[in-house]
Amino acid sequence: SGEAAFLNVSKTSSYKPIIFDCSSLEEKEVNGRVVMRMESGIKSESMAVFDKIMARLIGPKLDRQIERVFFYWLAAHHMDEAVSPIWLERQYQNYSEAAQPVRFELLTNANEDISSKAHLNFSPERIKDYFNRPSAVVLQKDDLLLLLDEFLSLI
Repeated sequence: SGEAAFLNVSKTSSYKPIIFDCSSLEEKEVNGRVVMRMESGIKSESMAVFDKIMARLIGPKLDRQIERVFFYWLAAHHMDEAVSPIWLERQYQNYSEAAQPVRFELLTNANEDISSKAHLNFSPERIKDYFNRPSAVVLQKDDLLLLLDEFLSLI
C-alpha cells in the first residue's frame, strides 16, 4: 500500500511485547545516517516540527533532535499499548520498562565506549529469558538501523 512496514499494522490486535536492544547501537552510525538524510533534504512539514522542538529545547543540535524523535517514533508505534516496551541501554548497563525511552543519551554508545573486549551481544533468546518474556520480539542493532532508515525516509 506504500505505507512503511512498521506502521502498516492494525493496533486492534494483540501483539507480543517488544524489547528494544539498543545496547550495541553506535552513536557514530546512527548520527551518520541522520546527517546523510539532513544533507539530502528534510520535508518542509517535518522541518516545521523540528523547528518547534528546537525552539523549546536549548542545546541539542538538529541531528540529535532527529535521533530523539526517532526513539519517540519507535515508542509511539509499539503495538501493544497495555505493555510497555523494554529499552536495553548502553552495553546492557541499564534498562528501563517505559512507554517511551527515558534517557536518550544512553540509547547510543559513543565510539570510545565500544571496545572489542567489553562489547557484549546477547542473543534474543537470552534477553527474553532474562526478562521472563519468552514470547517477546527482540529488536537488535540491525533491526533498529532498518527502522531508522524507514523513519528517515518518512521525514
